[in-house]
Amino acid sequence: MFDLMGNLPLSTITSIVVLVAIVIFFVTAADSATNVMGSMSQSGRPVPSKPVTIIWGSMLGLIAMSLLLAGGQNALSGLQSIMVTCALPFAVILVGVMISWGIELKNDPLMIRRKYALAAIRKGVVHGIDEHGDDFIFGVTHVKKDEGAGADFDSDDPSLTTWYTDPNGEDPGEPDIVIKRKPI
Repeated sequence: MFDLMGNLPLSTITSIVVLVAIVIFFVTAADSATNVMGSMSQSGRPVPSKPVTIIWGSMLGLIAMSLLLAGGQNALSGLQSIMVTCALPFAVILVGVMISWGIELKNDPLMIRRKYALAAIRKGVVHGIDEHGDDFIFGVTHVKKDEGAGADFDSDDPSLTTWYTDPNGEDPGEPDIVIKRKPI
C-alpha cells in the first residue's frame, strides 16, 4: 500500500494519514478486545474493572509481541497463516450459532405473539368475508379452544410462553399494547 502511495501525488501526507488510521484501528480493536475479554471473565459485567482490563490488555500485547519476535523475518506471513488456521474452526462454530439462533427464534415470545396475531387476523378476515361479504367490521370475540388463532400451539408449555426476565431479577410482565381507533 505504501509503495502505491509513493507513486501518487502528496505521497508523504497520505502515507502519514494512512499510518495514523492504521494505528487508530489497531488501538481501537485492542481496546475492544480487552473490554470484551474483561467482561467475559467477570461473568458478563458490562464495564469490567480496570485491573482486569489492564491484565487482559497486557496479555494481548505480550502474545502479539512474542508471535512477532518468534516469527523472525517472515513474522507477518506466519501471523497470517496462524490467523487463517485458527479462523476456520471458528467459522464452523459461527454457522452452528446461526442455526441455533434461527431455531431459538421460533420460540421467542415476540415471534409467538406475531404468529398468533397473523393467524387471528387471517381467520377473522376469512370469517368476515364468508358471513358478510365486503361489509363487515373486524372485531375480537371469544371462541372455542380449538377454533382460535393458537389452536395448534401448546400455550401451557412454560418454556415457550414464559416471558423474559431481565438480569436484575425483575419480571417486566406483559408489554404495554395500545390500540388507537378512529371513531366511526
